[in-house]
Amino acid sequence: GWALRIASGGQLEFVVWRDDVAWSVDADAPLDIGVSTHVVGVFGLGGMSVYVDGLFNDSITGASAPRDTAGLLQLGFDPADGYLDGVLDEVALYEQALSPMRIMAHFVAGR
Repeated sequence: GWALRIASGGQLEFVVWRDDVAWSVDADAPLDIGVSTHVVGVFGLGGMSVYVDGLFNDSITGASAPRDTAGLLQLGFDPADGYLDGVLDEVALYEQALSPMRIMAHFVAGR
């Protein structure tokens, strides 16, 4: 499975689980409260990356892909943490990793 969530320190966290192993990458700084923020988590052959407002923030290598699953996709909810205290808008999932240029184009188009 995977999650794109707000970590306890307020920063964006992208997590991928496979079996009993988890890999995660966190944004460098907490997200601003009350401000619309464009966030992206990318998983591809090169590893995992996070982008905030169209800009690359951090990455890791060596993560394994999550298993295919018939489980539910839950947006704005985590069984351990409950519901998101915020708004989700224009959520998108893609079959392939987006390039940095495409991520920036999505951010610019959404302003």
